[in-house]
Amino acid sequence: MSSNRDSQHWETRDYCGDDQDMDIHSGGEDEIPHHETNWGDFHDQHDPEDELIHEHDDYNYEDSDEDHSENDYHTEEDVDGIINRFTEDDGDSDGDEHEHFGPGMSSRDFLNTLRQHMRDNENRGDGHEVHDENGRMNLSEVLPELLSMMGSAGGSGLRNRSDASSRNARINKLVDNVENAEADPYFAMESVIELSENLLMVNQILIDRIFPMERLLNSLITILSSYKLMDEMELQMQCCRCLYNIFEVHPESISHAVDKDVIQSLQNKLAEINYIDLAEQVLETLELLSRLCGKDILHNGNLSAYIQYFDFFTIHAQRKSVAIVANACARVKKSDFNTVEELFITLKPIFLNCTDQVIVTRILGILYGVCGGLKDTEVLESLYTSDVTQHLVELISNTDTASDGRLRCLDILASVVGYSPKIAHSIVKSSDLASMFKKCLYQYSKNPNATLHETIMFVPKSLLNSISRFVALLFPPEEEQILTLENANSKFDDRAILDDFKNDENISELLKRLVPLLSEIFINTVDFGTRRNVLIGLTRIATYMNEQVAIHSVDYLVKLLGASLAQSKNILEHESNNPYEVGVLIIGLLSLVKILERKFVSVFTSPFKREGIYDLMEHINQDVLKFQENSSSKSKFTAISSNNKDDNEADSDNMEDDSGDNDDDDDEEDDYHDYLDDMDIPKEIPPKKLKFNFVNKLNGEAIVDTIIESTELILSVLDSTGDVNSNELVSLKSKVKELENMKVDLTSNEDAVTFFNAVKNCVFNGQCVLSGFELISSELPSVVANKLSSLDQNSAFYLEKTLKSVFGDKLLEFIAILQSALTRVESFSIVDSGLQGESSGMESLGKQIRIHLKFDGEDKIFSPLSAVVVSIHCIASFKVLETFIRDRAAKAKLFSWMVPREEDNPEDNDKAKTSSDVKAIKNSILKFSYQGESIDSRDTIFGALFKILKSKEGMNAKDMWDDIQIIHFSKEDAVVTYSKQDETNEENEDEEMMDVDAGEEEEILTNLYTEMKPVGDNNNESAEDILKVLKVLRSVVTSDEHFVNSKLSAKLTRQLDEPLVVAGGVLPEWILRLTKEYSFLFPFETRMFFLQCTSFGYGRFIQLWKNRLSIEKQLSSDDPLLQLGRISRSKILIARDNMLLATLRIMDDYSKSATILEFQYVDEEGTGLGPTLEFYSTVSKEFAQKKLNLWRVPNFDEENSYVTGLLFPQPMADYNQDKKKVVELFGHLGTFIARSLLDNRIVDFRFNKLFFQLAHLFANGVTALEYANLEEGLLMLKSIDDQLALSLKYIYDNRDNQPLIDDMCLTFVLPGTNIDLIDNGSKLNVHSGNATHYIRCIISFVIGEGIKDQIKSFIAGFSKVFPYSNLLILTPDELVELFGRVEEDWSTETLYSCIEANHGYTMDSMTIHNLISIMSEFTLQERRTFLQFITGSPKLPLGGFKALKPKLTVVLKQPEAGLTSDEYLASVMTCANYLKLPKYSSKEVMRQRIIQAMDEGAGAFLLS
Repeated sequence: MSSNRDSQHWETRDYCGDDQDMDIHSGGEDEIPHHETNWGDFHDQHDPEDELIHEHDDYNYEDSDEDHSENDYHTEEDVDGIINRFTEDDGDSDGDEHEHFGPGMSSRDFLNTLRQHMRDNENRGDGHEVHDENGRMNLSEVLPELLSMMGSAGGSGLRNRSDASSRNARINKLVDNVENAEADPYFAMESVIELSENLLMVNQILIDRIFPMERLLNSLITILSSYKLMDEMELQMQCCRCLYNIFEVHPESISHAVDKDVIQSLQNKLAEINYIDLAEQVLETLELLSRLCGKDILHNGNLSAYIQYFDFFTIHAQRKSVAIVANACARVKKSDFNTVEELFITLKPIFLNCTDQVIVTRILGILYGVCGGLKDTEVLESLYTSDVTQHLVELISNTDTASDGRLRCLDILASVVGYSPKIAHSIVKSSDLASMFKKCLYQYSKNPNATLHETIMFVPKSLLNSISRFVALLFPPEEEQILTLENANSKFDDRAILDDFKNDENISELLKRLVPLLSEIFINTVDFGTRRNVLIGLTRIATYMNEQVAIHSVDYLVKLLGASLAQSKNILEHESNNPYEVGVLIIGLLSLVKILERKFVSVFTSPFKREGIYDLMEHINQDVLKFQENSSSKSKFTAISSNNKDDNEADSDNMEDDSGDNDDDDDEEDDYHDYLDDMDIPKEIPPKKLKFNFVNKLNGEAIVDTIIESTELILSVLDSTGDVNSNELVSLKSKVKELENMKVDLTSNEDAVTFFNAVKNCVFNGQCVLSGFELISSELPSVVANKLSSLDQNSAFYLEKTLKSVFGDKLLEFIAILQSALTRVESFSIVDSGLQGESSGMESLGKQIRIHLKFDGEDKIFSPLSAVVVSIHCIASFKVLETFIRDRAAKAKLFSWMVPREEDNPEDNDKAKTSSDVKAIKNSILKFSYQGESIDSRDTIFGALFKILKSKEGMNAKDMWDDIQIIHFSKEDAVVTYSKQDETNEENEDEEMMDVDAGEEEEILTNLYTEMKPVGDNNNESAEDILKVLKVLRSVVTSDEHFVNSKLSAKLTRQLDEPLVVAGGVLPEWILRLTKEYSFLFPFETRMFFLQCTSFGYGRFIQLWKNRLSIEKQLSSDDPLLQLGRISRSKILIARDNMLLATLRIMDDYSKSATILEFQYVDEEGTGLGPTLEFYSTVSKEFAQKKLNLWRVPNFDEENSYVTGLLFPQPMADYNQDKKKVVELFGHLGTFIARSLLDNRIVDFRFNKLFFQLAHLFANGVTALEYANLEEGLLMLKSIDDQLALSLKYIYDNRDNQPLIDDMCLTFVLPGTNIDLIDNGSKLNVHSGNATHYIRCIISFVIGEGIKDQIKSFIAGFSKVFPYSNLLILTPDELVELFGRVEEDWSTETLYSCIEANHGYTMDSMTIHNLISIMSEFTLQERRTFLQFITGSPKLPLGGFKALKPKLTVVLKQPEAGLTSDEYLASVMTCANYLKLPKYSSKEVMRQRIIQAMDEGAGAFLLS
């Protein structure tokens, strides 16, 4: 069973079929409830309180006090109603006026009306009195709602004052008893218990009125500190519990209790434990206190008292004890060192040995807070000993450590090594840091066989930043400190340590492994802070590495420098939004080159030349010289740098000077109390974030001068006769020219072999392999791309054999060279929303833009609106603004009629004319423009302004947020056609209008691939050529990992981190083009996220971001972000009988609905995710019924009623009577699968890959399927019918053997059917002359003409939900896996990492070990049954157990009295993936009971 959240809006419908027909219990098709639209997210749900547009105070209608409600839209019928109401006889006081309070009703009239109501009540004769015994009116009877607002007791409280007085007397008496505890402890204890119970039933408003709080607190603290009551353990425990209740209900009382020394009184109870319940209650109370008064607990000292009996506590008490210390240490200062030093003696063993992650996380908070407060080398060295730092290193790579825990470990280590060279040296010597980093990173891998660069794409930016910062601070400073402050790491002055960094073999081995790791991080991220930290780390490593390490690292460093300098050059040549960042990174790269060139000239000079690094420096030098000559351009660096947010500062990590500590003390206290100002008790006190201040902030002038100086210095050391373009490059260009002039026909195998052999000789010349720079400079990709352009899509089959025979094992190396060249040459830019910092993320979706409306024209109705300034949500469309303006104009017209002015023409105020004018206003069409550019009304506010600002010289997106934007609008001659169909229903009409708007806005996020421009422009032609070559090679090589470009993937991920750009429909053209035409460049997970962001509509896009950031639970109810993207849910009641028929109706009804569908079975209690997943899996199976005649069925599969093989459409002739029905079913199937994808439901199909291959071809515009190549056609046919393909292959091989062909007695009929392949095919025999044609006809029919209509219907049905063309970003292989056919990992290693034990079990419990052993031994069918039992679906989501949400949790199921665990079956909560497992006596019994539960629990969702 699962409960539905209050914020979700449900519509419940019955789809219960019977044997004859389907019966919609809630009504017919016309009774489908209308889905309301929320103007906050435009598509999903209407909330009247959501205001997209807010009018500012500088606009009024005729100085009227009338409230003009933004969301009060009126239909034509409303207008007539309003006019009629105000034209009635105002003198009729006995009429309806008192019902709607017309303009003639005064306050006296209202009171008279109220008096009449009172008389009516008196004359009802039902004995209901409204007067008391003295004849006075009892307002509690007349206006109970009014009195209920004045107090919680309502009207009845006026008559219950004596009861309240009696209660207060009782409370005072109980407090008196507590004060006299020493005289009568037992009576005092009973009084404390009763007081505690009363406290649980009051709130903060009433507590001060009822309880004498000061007396009660004083008496409770007195009992706790009294020597006479030391042995009254139960009394003291009850006092602690009472204190806890007081503090929880009345946090303001905590300060008084602290002043009365409650902390010391409670701490004394932990000095010696004689009563464990008392100790645990003390810890509970102190933990609550620590969340508000952690500083006081710290200053009270003796923190070790809370954890000295740690091993004797329950796990709950252990967590509380550590939480007390963690909250106390959140704001440690140097003056607290003695207290902390004493604490660490007791804390260290707990930290080193504890496995509970909650406790470990708390202790990490303690270490983090202490590290930030005690900024002294000797102090830190005394606390953070080698065993502590070693354990921190281990925790980083531990799979059980939470993400936040890893970040804290890394930041603690980074801070400590920044102050202590001794600790840094110890860590480098004793820890395998390279392995630790890799283990940490690979935990985010989506594929067990993924390479490092594929993995880094999915690692959180914050983790990469922390790793790079730790490495940067771990090593001694570089010789020439440009990027770092000169005093950073200044304590690295121990000559022995510095020599050891240079000469120690273990450190050298570490450097060999760190260089590749850091290089991959730099290349595969676009985050500025991370890249800068990596460069600092590499320059420090280069300073201290020896020649052996340099030789080992040369390829990695040259690749990094070549690609990065090329990117920087491209950015400098074009307009850059972040010149400061580019300049800083160039300085870091140049610093690294200088160190390498100075120390290892013989190792790096030649690779630098071949990679074109010196050539790049010349270009960069020339580009930056232009900045130096132009002072305004030079100032760009400074302007941006002053506003640039430093990642090391954003994480709040500044290793400040000691002198500043005393000055910060007061600030720290204020900061502590600022956190608690609202007196809401927080869950914990987070430690103050660390600050790292080792980065040198360069100004614009310094950046320009340093780049010029460094490039000139590097280039000056080159031999004056040395040519940047080597002789090898000149020779290569000559070969490429010959290749370009070669006349070849690549459809000819001989010509293709000749051509690609020549290409191979260019790329692999002896022992020398072409570099990325040489490949681009030679223009080889352009030549190859031009030659390949003559090939059609059917040529891949020929090329595969040719390329593999020519290149052999070097084909993958050729692909790697092309990828390197692409990374170097691409200059695709990322666009941002113009917002900075946190506002650029999820919060940007809730931002508003201020707009000043200006009307262009002479219209008297719309002209006054030129004074309007409004605030409107940036993701609202101009349709919303248009509706707002029309409504305002209509209201203004109504108001001018109701309150005419002297200068108004009386004819204009005629009722009929006013009604007509209002209708005309409502139906008018408005045209908008901005900066002289016209605007499409379907565009979002942000999207339209963004595109126009980007096109203007010297303007950018930031401008729209700084100033009020002037939007011009005018009235077009055409008008909106107005339908009278819904005139009688105001609500339906308004909702219909909003639905149209919502649908148009959805197109922004669904119809992506329209009118795209080519990727290549004048600056990106080389990238276009490389992409074309890679696309051809992708059709030959099937392995995805070789084609993923990590740099472009990082850019796409970074662009998707701008949700406003996505929601506004202004994604860069290159992203749309690459994701459609070259989707192989991006890993599956990135493409899937892109699909979810851009194809599922605003509501789901916003919800996706909320889930991604896990912020929904942190938002307050009035937060604008919470109002965005709320998706309505429809709960559908469905019978298990005739489920497929009901599903067809449901899919038809909801194909275009944005609502989330959830299902519940008739006569079953289960609701939520479990029944819903079972519905999708059951319907998946129903679609595989043989009797539906949808799929090809192997001849040997006759017994089963379902198709057991891979699903591929059964070919059908046009004259087949069942074809229309089958084609229609394929449409429903497409809708069903699209809905499952939209709602993130697991389906259980086993599609043949060829099904989606053909669907992709049709979606790409292919109108007919032709198979000119018989060999390729037979290979495709083999994938769906191996026996038929072998038979046709046999005929083809023996086509010249006339007797053999005649003996087969074949005609032009599809084997196994009576379908003629040609006209009168049954009368035409197959012979040697037409055998080849016969084979072609079969192939064309089976995988072409005979299944074309079915696949097109599937695409059309799918596109009802969202366009199938958007699905082209996924490959057929991926779609097959996504929709059910995927291999699942049930290994014990995976199960241990993905199962959570709780509530009675731990991961060390024998029951858990047995369960995992049983699960790993399940057969395939048992796995499916087990998953169906646990989750509702027989399949795991894509990603396996790791992707299962919620995580599979196993808890203890306790037997009732008199029964044993072996007598119970396991039970589940499918909505939470929750397995309630008894503690069985043996593994064998457990297996039997689980199998029994799986079998008996199938087919129904009941209470467990």
